Amino acid sequence: PDFDQTRCILLWGINPTATSPAQAVRVNRALNRGAKLIVVDPRKTTLAGNADYWLRVCPGTDGELAMAMVDVLLAEKLFDAEFTRKWTNAPYLVRNDTGHLLSEADFRDDGRVDTWLVWDEHKKFPVNCAAGGVSPALFGSFAVRLLNGKTIQCRPALQLLKEAAAEFTPEISENITTVPAAEVRKAVRLFATERPSCYCTWVGLEQ
Repeated sequence: PDFDQTRCILLWGINPTATSPAQAVRVNRALNRGAKLIVVDPRKTTLAGNADYWLRVCPGTDGELAMAMVDVLLAEKLFDAEFTRKWTNAPYLVRNDTGHLLSEADFRDDGRVDTWLVWDEHKKFPVNCAAGGVSPALFGSFAVRLLNGKTIQCRPALQLLKEAAAEFTPEISENITTVPAAEVRKAVRLFATERPSCYCTWVGLEQ
């Protein structure tokens, strides 16, 4: 995390004050110059007590909290759509019938099985994800006629994530995580708008 440049810090399940004094110094330096702080931790650590938002998640429900935050990011369009189109697999089309990515081989007799397609919003047609001048759709459902003549529905991967996250809105997840929905929404908005923001976590025994 670039603590020297960030305007908002998200600490998730990590307590630098106790585990990494050098990192804690950098965090505190950032806070002293005005950076905002969000802490996800069931315990009231020193930093949690000084955070703009302390999301006191019930142990074992971090996944539900993360999905609630994703729901806010997507529903309120707080994410970087241009970056998402260019640098992630979010626009890749997923077949409704199989759950697999739509490949060029599904669409053309000379197509490659490892070349994935996106829906071009201008051409209203599936195209190679690496093609130039493409405007990939991030949301929606599109009818695609396959090489074998069958027509199927396909959705961008981000549309599937949006639908999955919608099952864990902050209001729904509050009953699982114990984190108030209003606090989740405010924290996500802060993290998304106070740019550049940074995220720091710890994976425990796996690391």
